[in-house]
Amino acid sequence: MAQRKTHAKSRLGCLTCKRRHVKCNEERPKCDKCLKLGLHCKWATRPDESKSPATSASSPATSQHNKISSPNLGLADLRLLHHWLRRTVPASFVDGDAVQPWLDELVELGFEQPYLLHAMLAVAAVHKATSSNNPGDLCLQASAHIDVALRSLQTYIKEPDAESYVPIFTTASLMVLYKLGVAQVEPPVDPIADTYDWIRLLRGVATVVHQFRDQLQHAASGTLLQAAPMSETTGEIPGVTHLRSLVTELHVSDVAESCLFAVDDLHDTMLSLEQDSTRPLHLSRRLIFTWPIRQRPAFVELLSSKDPTALIILAHYAAVFHACRKQWPMQNWATWILDAVKTAIDPALHSWLSWPAQVLLQEPADEWLWPKANDAALPS
Repeated sequence: MAQRKTHAKSRLGCLTCKRRHVKCNEERPKCDKCLKLGLHCKWATRPDESKSPATSASSPATSQHNKISSPNLGLADLRLLHHWLRRTVPASFVDGDAVQPWLDELVELGFEQPYLLHAMLAVAAVHKATSSNNPGDLCLQASAHIDVALRSLQTYIKEPDAESYVPIFTTASLMVLYKLGVAQVEPPVDPIADTYDWIRLLRGVATVVHQFRDQLQHAASGTLLQAAPMSETTGEIPGVTHLRSLVTELHVSDVAESCLFAVDDLHDTMLSLEQDSTRPLHLSRRLIFTWPIRQRPAFVELLSSKDPTALIILAHYAAVFHACRKQWPMQNWATWILDAVKTAIDPALHSWLSWPAQVLLQEPADEWLWPKANDAALPS
């Protein structure tokens, strides 16, 4: 039997040849194979990663904020930028004060710090893909943009300065949004691992940029840095506080302490969301995303190892995500996390998931109204 003829892979070839699994000669605007067969030769946008200009020994020192040249945008990128301004921002950032920076100064900043602009275009591509009949090409564009953003961010996050605080913080926030949003096009294979990834990203950036918070509170983009403090609360959510007995039953010493802290902090967060109706919606959502940042390293590592107690606490955190289910990047995540936790833990522990499961079934008039003891069946 004759051996199958092999050829080198074409990594920069057109999408048409990739779908046909044939080698492309990468000739633009129309490759040889598409030209011969009369096919539509389609290309994915491959954003060029801007390189830092060379600096000589005699050049004055410059901050990293000024080291990256502006990116070259193609027509497809401009369409994504238009979608970002007209569609993605209004759908992603819900309050007036929170929306305006994403339309104005942060876009301008993106042309100075291209990794930020690439992150915006990646999120725009994913958002556009959620309503597209042909999301594949948009996902390719999104992947290309987020790869450039991530590689550049990893370089510049090593030595941040006061000028780079806002673009680094904003880019990392967009990467979390991207991680949540891309799942709306292609559901995650392992929701727990994906959740752990964006939690690590949030925590890492928060650690790096914390030292610049005081200096930048009054920056033009100050609304992005505005803290979301928890209000003083009264009352109890038994479906959450009951987790303390699970922690003391399954863990000892510092591991138990980190889990108890996670339970108490989640309980206070949920009570604060329920009882402070005057808080702007964008600060409520920020409060949700600061819960993982506040957790102790031991608890985060328990999530990484898929410890049953940590996963059950995570399932209760998913109930908060359910309250934000109408916002496009957070749709379905509560269900994905809860189902993944149920699969990962021993069936003997499934009764501990009854409270978050009930939250996911309800459609309250008030999205922050949690079931109380007489509404939820708690494990004995």
